[in-house]
Amino acid sequence: MLLFKSLNCSSSLLQSPVLSSRLFPSVVVRTPRTLSVRRIRTNRSISMASTDDSRLKRIASSIRVIPDFPKPEGVMFQDITTLLLDPQAFKDTIDLFVERYKGKGITVVAGIEARGFIFGPPIALAIGAKFVPMRKPKKLPGEVISEEYSLEYGTDKIEIHVDAVQPGDRALVIDDLVATGGTLSAAIRLLERVGAEVVESACVIELPELKEVRLGYRSEDVQSLVLVDVTPLSLGIETKGDVLTVLIPRNTPIPIKKEGIFTTCSDFQSTIPIRVYEGERARSEDNNLLGQFTLDGILLAPQGVPKINVCFNIDADGILNVTAEDTSTGEKRHMTLMNVDRLTNKEIERMMEEAERFKAEDEEHRKKVRARNKLESFAYALKNAVEERKVVKSMPHVYRESINCAVKLVIEWLKHKELLSEHVYERKLEELRNECLPHVAKMYQEYYVDLDDEDDVSARLDLLRIGYFNGKPKTEGDEYEMTD
Repeated sequence: MLLFKSLNCSSSLLQSPVLSSRLFPSVVVRTPRTLSVRRIRTNRSISMASTDDSRLKRIASSIRVIPDFPKPEGVMFQDITTLLLDPQAFKDTIDLFVERYKGKGITVVAGIEARGFIFGPPIALAIGAKFVPMRKPKKLPGEVISEEYSLEYGTDKIEIHVDAVQPGDRALVIDDLVATGGTLSAAIRLLERVGAEVVESACVIELPELKEVRLGYRSEDVQSLVLVDVTPLSLGIETKGDVLTVLIPRNTPIPIKKEGIFTTCSDFQSTIPIRVYEGERARSEDNNLLGQFTLDGILLAPQGVPKINVCFNIDADGILNVTAEDTSTGEKRHMTLMNVDRLTNKEIERMMEEAERFKAEDEEHRKKVRARNKLESFAYALKNAVEERKVVKSMPHVYRESINCAVKLVIEWLKHKELLSEHVYERKLEELRNECLPHVAKMYQEYYVDLDDEDDVSARLDLLRIGYFNGKPKTEGDEYEMTD
């Protein structure tokens, strides 16, 4: 069982029966359900240039990926500003589009707000077409015609001036990126409503995301320069409370390597099961199990002491390698998940729809588990701290007994309770803090100097538990350092 510890993730514990079978250090898994990697058009890149054209490689290498932007929700933002900073890459981008569309009788280049405004005008100028901006509501000053489209949460509109496009115009739609294609689909519908013929739609980057590109209109006519392979579903491991702890969020471009530090959730645990899932649900059982293996021979120590590094590494071919290593003993196990017999588009779409339908319920489950784990972690931190050899020597027996009694009651209470509400665990945590931390504060005030801020007690307690507290006794004697 694992306790997840990461600066980017809240703590949670792995809840799984310990597997009895001992696995070899390297295991290749070819199960009926393995890793899904999104590659809609592997061999159908834009026909304006061959796939080995050096210009395409220059363009692809100039695009920067920014994780967790604009919100920290696992989004991997494709940043084209770095492409614009490279004059040659920017010129290559425009040239490739111009080479394809010059002489095709295109009279309108319609650029989608806002980055379509960057690429559209120079293309229109080069092929002798007019440029028409397609904007969000209330951005155009004159009379407009609009088309509504669906977002993940609600709807939006795209608009053009009523006199911008005439019946019979041959239109090219330009944007920087296409993912699910909602905005692009609306742009096509709007142009066709005013009588234009949409020849093609073009973008710099195609990010297939979670579903098939759903344009509704000739998805085969969407041309892109850079096709980004992504993970359509999040990838992670099962942690305590039947929670999927994500290491690689959905829509992450590959190749990618992510690591997380985990630890045990029971004393002297010698074996840890690693179960790998893909999906978007909070409970691991509601996601797709990709494979599992066991890490044994780990450091025998109290809960929370062993440090297990779990690494997910997806190569350019979509093969996922999962490694778990005890950083203390060097024990390591490895599993390879082949990109074969992957989930179909319909199965991925079904999983996404379920995640959306049960979003509120899943978030409530995460909050409950997070609050429970926080209480349990604090209780064990207290337990381990007061059992430290030098603490036993310095802390009065009455203080230690009071803390041990309170901690024991909480641990027993947790063992015999089903998952309760977040507020119940928060109240229990506050009660435990109020009962135990005054004893810790008294101990420091009586035996150590430089403890002026009572709010610092819990932080020093945690430092004491993990062995990095440097204390100086008030009584005469040598200064000492506490280490693991």
